[in-house]
Amino acid sequence: MRQIKIILALLSLMLCITTLKAQTVSIVDGNFKKFLLDSLPTVLDASQNLIIANAANVTEIKCQNYNITSINELVYFTGLNTLNISKNPITTL
Repeated sequence: MRQIKIILALLSLMLCITTLKAQTVSIVDGNFKKFLLDSLPTVLDASQNLIIANAANVTEIKCQNYNITSINELVYFTGLNTLNISKNPITTL
């Protein structure tokens, strides 16, 4: 019985560790990625993918004049209070 409890505890721990891995998405627009690298590097992982949990904590984005055409990934910035994307030729939201 003790062995079963230990096995179940280990399986539960493995499941928790697996689900703690950060969920990421790739960034479509290279210029938006450059802005994030310049201004909000903590929202990107080592592969320069957007870390969804970190993006949700951002409250302000001001990315004027970055020549950004697509900002699809803004949907992951759920904590935004301020957004300034002026002076960009945005074609995809």
